[in-house]
Amino acid sequence: MSCPEAVDMKSLINHNKKQGQSLVEVVVAIGVMGLVLTSMVMAVTIGIKTTRVAKERVEARHLIENRLEEARRERDTDPDGFFGLGNRTDPTEQVGTNPVYSLTTSYTEIVPGEQIEVEVEVTWVDGANDYVVTGSTYLSKWEVR
Repeated sequence: MSCPEAVDMKSLINHNKKQGQSLVEVVVAIGVMGLVLTSMVMAVTIGIKTTRVAKERVEARHLIENRLEEARRERDTDPDGFFGLGNRTDPTEQVGTNPVYSLTTSYTEIVPGEQIEVEVEVTWVDGANDYVVTGSTYLSKWEVR
């Protein structure tokens, strides 16, 4: 027969073994948490960069649309002067501060004196990457009679 104190001691030892974590389990858990956190930080960083580039592309499209609208106004104000200049490229213009966009506008005669293609190219640098967005339209000579 065993004494009651001996039984309690055995159950106490077994109980403590079941509740504790080994050093290996703790190290593995910390490693897994580190991998998860690193993955989350990388995903957020990539998401932020993608959003910034998308915003810059939208801004570039707005610059292109504004430049094309200026060409339409120029055509409507002085059609003979607009179509009389023929093929040409305007000097590159710098716009903005962060990033700095470079706008180049080219005019190509499709039908001399009657139709011109206006092409606008916007370029900018973001970090190690160069980006280019272009847009164009055809403008015809027309008169309201």
